Amino acid sequence: MGIFKKIIAEYNDALGTDCKNYAIQINLGIELYKRFEPQKAIVCYERAFELQPDKHLAWTALAKGFYNLERHEKAIYCYEQALKIHPDDYESWCHKGVALFDLGRFNDALDAFDKAVEIQSELHEAWYNRGMTLLKLGRLVEAIDSLKHSFAHRYLTQSDSS
Repeated sequence: MGIFKKIIAEYNDALGTDCKNYAIQINLGIELYKRFEPQKAIVCYERAFELQPDKHLAWTALAKGFYNLERHEKAIYCYEQALKIHPDDYESWCHKGVALFDLGRFNDALDAFDKAVEIQSELHEAWYNRGMTLLKLGRLVEAIDSLKHSFAHRYLTQSDSS
């Protein structure tokens, strides 16, 4: 039995004895998500959400699942709910921006990326996405500046960790 199948079987066994366990639902969803089964993962995340709707992780997990199913509006809604609970979650701001970008909502995406880099100025993904959004908006000079920030933070981070 593969490692993922074994892990999922163990979570399913645990759910058999405690189906109202938030952590088990979230962790099973994460494992299913890793196996590229976002629809099944969403079911687990929704169960976890029903158990504890005020949990930030449940909202972000749902958002990622919906995004991977190309249900961007639902993903954006979930990120917004997560950000109500944890407004300084720069990764949720960045992921929300990506979903907005994919829908062609470039000004809204730019606002989300701006918020992400305001919170975490070294997040090269947000700087990169900000630059690409500025390109879409025809703001070339600002786009180049953002892309320079992205590359600088990416390579500084890599050299710091080596």
